[in-house]
Amino acid sequence: MTMVADGYHHDVVAVPDDDYDDDEYEEIVIDEEDEEEFLEYYEEEVLENEEDDFTEVTFDSENEEEEMVDRAEDSDAGDTVVLPSGQQQKKKQIIKSAVQKALEAEEARIKAEEEQFEREREAALQRQKEIQLRQEMEREKLAKREELEKQMAEKKELYRKAEEERLARIRAEEATERIKRENEENRRLLLQAEEKRKQAEEEARRLAAERAKNEKAAEEMARRLKMQQREDEAKLKALQEAKRMEEEIHKLEEQVLAARLAAQEAKLKQKEEKKRFNSKVKARRESAMEKMVARKHADDENGDQTVQASVVVNEPAPSIKLEKKSATKSALVSSTPQKIPATFSASIKDDSKPVRPRTIVPSTPVEAPPFRPAPAIITNTKTTGVAGQFADYPGPFFAVDLLRAKMVADLDYNNREQYLSQDEFAQVFGVDKTEFYSFPKWKQTKLKRQHKLF
Repeated sequence: MTMVADGYHHDVVAVPDDDYDDDEYEEIVIDEEDEEEFLEYYEEEVLENEEDDFTEVTFDSENEEEEMVDRAEDSDAGDTVVLPSGQQQKKKQIIKSAVQKALEAEEARIKAEEEQFEREREAALQRQKEIQLRQEMEREKLAKREELEKQMAEKKELYRKAEEERLARIRAEEATERIKRENEENRRLLLQAEEKRKQAEEEARRLAAERAKNEKAAEEMARRLKMQQREDEAKLKALQEAKRMEEEIHKLEEQVLAARLAAQEAKLKQKEEKKRFNSKVKARRESAMEKMVARKHADDENGDQTVQASVVVNEPAPSIKLEKKSATKSALVSSTPQKIPATFSASIKDDSKPVRPRTIVPSTPVEAPPFRPAPAIITNTKTTGVAGQFADYPGPFFAVDLLRAKMVADLDYNNREQYLSQDEFAQVFGVDKTEFYSFPKWKQTKLKRQHKLF
């Protein structure tokens, strides 16, 4: 049995071929059900392919007729000889005998062919039986192979099922172990969550107590801060008043200094004017002496004119002295920018009589008094020492938000900036602690209020 392209199993039948031996034959695939029909079809094909040896012959002469008769006698093919119409009676016996021989020869040939066909058929049947035996053997082998394959498949299936059961059992054990671990983990997490919840509740209670305590402390601190703020405001007002008074005193001192400088300049001008006046008087005296000498020589001649010359020399002195006093007073009045207070004006006295002021234009320009800065404000050494203590505060430190909200208890909230670290202090105020505490008290308070730390 052989599998062909149509998907069915067919029997292989050996058919003899004239060009091959018995051992060499071509395989024709037929169905088992059509075996008898195939054999009948094969016999019909063999009979139809046989050649017809009967041939109609005509003769033109006696010689040809004799030759044809001899050929008919000698021929084994059994050809039919047809003679001309004039000679049919003569040769009838010869034709019958020839036909009889031809028929016998044909029957012998057909019988031999039938015997040959029968032998070939038997051989084909024998080969078919052998093929069937081989096919049966192949079927048995295939059945055995299929049985073995089936057994192997069953064994594989059993092994697969056993392996699947083993894997399923392992997976089940792993799942059980995993579920057990998960349950233990969940139980542990629940215990931790419960512990955290208890801690959170305890922390909340503690925070609530601390918040209540801090609120009370904040209220007390707010009250103290209000009092401190009032005190600081009073101090600030006092400081402002003292500063204003210091500024007024500074202005008065500047005015007095300017008056003194003007007096010194007037004295210098007076000395210069006195020098110039003395030089002029000296020159006039010299000229007068010369004139007097000349007049003396003239008086020697005239006699009575000496006394008149001396009177002329002594007359200008009182007018020059009066001019000197009036120039000093006018210089003092013009050089003073503001009115001198009554406390300092009493020191300047003038015993002379009032004289109409007279402006004297100096020969050289008067230089302005040199600028002197205002006196520095003297800080309190006691406050500076306390600020130094705050700058050297070792800790602990807190965040600026906690200090602004007053969330930390038992702190000095009047000086809460000391609880900031150096970095956060510089970030909030822009300077370090040492520089901050070197500022005046009012500036420190202003910065603390600006950053909500007062």
